[in-house]
This record gives sequence, C-alpha cells and structure tokens, in this order.
Amino acid sequence: MSWDQIQQLVQLPIYGLLVAAVVTLWRAYNTAQNARVDDLKQLYEKATVDLQSRIMMIEDRLGIKPPLTTATLDKPDVP
Repeated sequence: MSWDQIQQLVQLPIYGLLVAAVVTLWRAYNTAQNARVDDLKQLYEKATVDLQSRIMMIEDRLGIKPPLTTATLDKPDVP
C-alpha cells in the first residue's frame, strides 16, 4: 500500500474500515477454501485411479476376465 492509500483509509469512518476488513478477509477465506477443494479433488482422483489399478491386478491374478463390451456383443460367434 502506498502512503496515500493509508491516509485515505485513516480518514474513513470505523464502519467503512470494518466493511473493508470483512471483504478482504472473506476473499482470503474463499481463496483458501477453493484451493483446499481443488487439492481434495486431485487427491480423490489419484486414489480412484490407484484403486482401479489394484482391482485390475487382483482380477488378473484370480483369472477373472473383464466384462464384455458392446463391441464384442455385436460380433457374431464364428466357430
């Protein structure tokens, strides 16, 4: 902040200063919450991918075949 901005803030009534402080704190809070939500989204995406890969490995070890896809259902069985 420059010296002129500080002098302008000092000349505001107390309620004006309180409103400015609340707005500033609210913006900081929203920014922190948005960053936290983004971090959680990335964490859940990583955990989901990890879980899917573990399930595929277990299915492979147990010999479980993957479910049929629509492309294989459309093809006729040829002996």
